[in-house]
Amino acid sequence: MSIIRKVCKNHRCHKHNYILAMYYRENYKKIGDKKAIVYSNMYLNNMHLNCKYTNQREVEELCPSYLRGTINVPTLFLDAVKEVLN
Repeated sequence: MSIIRKVCKNHRCHKHNYILAMYYRENYKKIGDKKAIVYSNMYLNNMHLNCKYTNQREVEELCPSYLRGTINVPTLFLDAVKEVLN
């Protein structure tokens, strides 16, 4: 639940919140809290806005394989977001 409070926002679609939360969850122990938040946003910006960063390769390498390609947001995550953010 604390991950949802940290990276998810009501104004984002469920898919974006899921990508941010899962990217953060998989990486915060490896690269630290603040860097994981920044990198998850960089990953999302690259996906949807085609932003390229100087460290894009590292951002891509840290992305979990289940966030690549078609993403199905689990109902459990949707329920957790509704509970925490509303």
